[in-house]
Amino acid sequence: MMLSPINMMNFCLLFITTLFMMISSSWLGVWVMMEFNMFSFIPLMLMSSMYCEEEGVVKYFITQIIASMLLLWSYIMMMVKLEMNMFKFFMLLALLMKIGSFPCYMWYPNVMKAISWFNCLILSTLQKIGPCLLLLIYFDFNVYMMIIISLMNVIVGGGFGLFQIDLRSLLAYSSISHMGWMMASYSVSYKLVSVIYFMFYLLLSLPIFLMLLTMGIYLLPNLLYTNKDMLINMISVFFMMLSLSGLPPLTGFFPKLLTLLFISKYSITFSFMLVLFSIFSMYMYLSILFSLLFFYFKQYFFKGLLNYKLSMSITISMLMMPLLMI
Repeated sequence: MMLSPINMMNFCLLFITTLFMMISSSWLGVWVMMEFNMFSFIPLMLMSSMYCEEEGVVKYFITQIIASMLLLWSYIMMMVKLEMNMFKFFMLLALLMKIGSFPCYMWYPNVMKAISWFNCLILSTLQKIGPCLLLLIYFDFNVYMMIIISLMNVIVGGGFGLFQIDLRSLLAYSSISHMGWMMASYSVSYKLVSVIYFMFYLLLSLPIFLMLLTMGIYLLPNLLYTNKDMLINMISVFFMMLSLSGLPPLTGFFPKLLTLLFISKYSITFSFMLVLFSIFSMYMYLSILFSLLFFYFKQYFFKGLLNYKLSMSITISMLMMPLLMI
């Protein structure tokens, strides 16, 4: 994708502000960098030729402005030493709105569905770093509230993801589910585990977005009507999605296992509910994968057109990562 000089400057500013977020020593500095980050991202959203891009930009801008106003209001409440519970409530609400988490998640799938894969990649990775830093490192929120929010994220992400045919919406709901897992360990005071989980989410989601960006596919039905040369790419995408969903023994299972090991020390019931509600996400990806494999195997396997060795090499490489970690 070719970028104009102005968009290249905005893209560089996006990375610079993200870097300053990570090294900032105060939450106010992170907030300032988040605003610069947002205004450098909006021109990148507008560079696409997609007809519904403008609608996504408007929804994104309005949501982020409301969240920024809530953050500023909570900062004022903290400075004048008003009720601390109200300050933390507005702060939490603003951060949840910025990352597209329950109960302020509706804008996130709608915006993802309206923008290009390139912008989906930025929105799901770089744009989440600042709010997640504030959420995970700088503040402590009510434990029971965070447990409820984390469970609802997993339920919403898995439940609504079952009914999506747009891959961007599907990955948006998958992201909501992962935010629930990340908040789960945070809710029981294991912040380092939350940071590790977030890093794994970024690393696992990045190749999926890049692969789909390269193939230019936006809808699930289109996966069944591509030529046989793209079969390996399709299978690779779905195995990466299965890994992202946390299916053992793929790489994405490791951060979920780590989270469960720590949460089980706090509550077995909480751990069980997380696993139970995550079945929705796994069922969604498995059903898609089986449909894809059945369709292609019926057409190409018996004709000898399926590259068996390449398929096996991809599968083995994806299974080796968690084994090396063990």
